[in-house]
Amino acid sequence: VNPITSTRIDLAIYTSQWAAKRVTVPAKQTDAGDIRLENGTVVSGTLLDGQGHPAVGYWVVADSVDASGSTASARNLRVAAKTGPDGGFALSPLKGRFRISTPASFVLWATEAARHSPPARLTVLPQTLTLDGTGDREMLELHGVPQVRIGGRVLDVDGGPANRIRVSLSCAGYGLIFRSAATDGDGRFEFEGIPRGLKGVVVSISALRSWKRAEQIYLKAKPLANVSETLRDVAYLEQI
Repeated sequence: VNPITSTRIDLAIYTSQWAAKRVTVPAKQTDAGDIRLENGTVVSGTLLDGQGHPAVGYWVVADSVDASGSTASARNLRVAAKTGPDGGFALSPLKGRFRISTPASFVLWATEAARHSPPARLTVLPQTLTLDGTGDREMLELHGVPQVRIGGRVLDVDGGPANRIRVSLSCAGYGLIFRSAATDGDGRFEFEGIPRGLKGVVVSISALRSWKRAEQIYLKAKPLANVSETLRDVAYLEQI
């Protein structure tokens, strides 16, 4: 550890035998002390496509979940495994709360290039596991589900297209799925690759520019024709 640094250092430790762990070294400390590793649980299983066939060459990713339910913190842990010829995968030992997903691409280390799953997209409904390390193995059977697009149009108080407005999609019921997009010149936005079957989808909009703010501003959305009827019923726009 660099003794002259004025900031703390975070160490991420990954092994094939023990649970992944993150350790914080205080600023200007030269000795991290003893680091005690703990037993973890190997998460393994199979990934199947929509027809029940093995999905080969896809990445299965486990992200640690913090107290707020987010996986976005820079201090969170991430492990990944690629499915084999039989769709099987095995993640290195884990302990704590982790969200399992199949992203199209991701970065395991900040210094490496992105890793990609096959171009033919396959997504699963994310699930969160709480692992206390007492079990040796947790078995999963992950099933790919069809993807849908959610889109609409945002209008300003005068009924014109609201350009470059930030629109967010979230679904807390499946481990806080979150997407963000900006409207185009016609006020349209669109989210792709949303797994079918989500319940409680919320589409919310950031405030309009300050000079457009008024007590009676309500943002309206017109769903696109190709939006899934199932999702259209549960997706809504918050009033601003």
